[in-house]
Amino acid sequence: MTRFHTISHRIDLYERTLVLTLVAAITCTAIAYVYFLSVSVFSVVERNQAERSIENVRARVADAERDYARVGQSITLALATKKGFHVVNDPVYLAPDLTPTTITMRDH
Repeated sequence: MTRFHTISHRIDLYERTLVLTLVAAITCTAIAYVYFLSVSVFSVVERNQAERSIENVRARVADAERDYARVGQSITLALATKKGFHVVNDPVYLAPDLTPTTITMRDH
């Protein structure tokens, strides 16, 4: 009977180890599930906020473009002359010099 008792004890120990391992695995899985679910929800909330922010920026840019067009249409030759600008028949345009310029300081 001692042999049966020893085998029974070993099976009980094996079952207990198996049950504890399964409980630990299920607990870890549940914790990981809750973590990843919260990360997903946080990401969705942040994305919605970013989209609202983008919409606000687009609206502000559209308003600025509208104001720029309105101001651009209000500038006339008469207004420029009134502000002190003169008509130039032969305009001179400045072109950027494409050769690099190096400035050095020398001690003499």
